[in-house]
Amino acid sequence: MTCLINAIPLCIISSAVAIPSVSNLDNSSKEFIVYESSMSDIFGVIIFNFFTLNEVLDFNAAGNFFLQILSILIVSFVASIGLALMIKHRPSCEVHPNNHDSDNNLYRLKDLLSSGAGVHTCLRSAS
Repeated sequence: MTCLINAIPLCIISSAVAIPSVSNLDNSSKEFIVYESSMSDIFGVIIFNFFTLNEVLDFNAAGNFFLQILSILIVSFVASIGLALMIKHRPSCEVHPNNHDSDNNLYRLKDLLSSGAGVHTCLRSAS
């Protein structure tokens, strides 16, 4: 067990070398390497915690481990849905430069700012 506890951090660190080394690959390969490295880091940290927090590896420890994994997945799923809904319902700050009706654009911007969208939201989405 001590060997695993000492080896897992080296596995996590080794994936930090993979991400900068993808600069000469095509985009799909870069994306795969980055996602794979990120997932292996996450799983490495979870397994490292499992081995360091449990002195005895039995069915109780494994059941507790899988229960924690399930709760992490549920919280992640709910948070992802919440973020997607927040992004979907974000007020749009588009002011169309090709629209020659500048009065309409000014009224649209005025409505957005008075609705609480804030200047920083409109400026951030315009850039």
